[in-house]
Amino acid sequence: MVKYRELRKKFLEDNPKCAVYPNKEATDVHHTRGRAGRLFLSVRYWLPVSRAAHMRIGEEPAWARENGYICAKGEWGKQPEKEKSLMKKK
Repeated sequence: MVKYRELRKKFLEDNPKCAVYPNKEATDVHHTRGRAGRLFLSVRYWLPVSRAAHMRIGEEPAWARENGYICAKGEWGKQPEKEKSLMKKK
């Protein structure tokens, strides 16, 4: 969780606007492929969103998929290949 919090903080600093509602501040990280395994820390599948956008994505998955906020069917939970972390080793 420590690594996640560090990555999340940097991600939101680098991506301050909501990807769904650009006039809103990004406060949440949406995991577009899920959070299982390596997906949890895989920034490549993260989306910066406001709380309102995050709620809508969860409540309207068909809309979210149509707009690219959720991965295509069959991709959910699919693990990424190993990738270099954005965090520097300490």
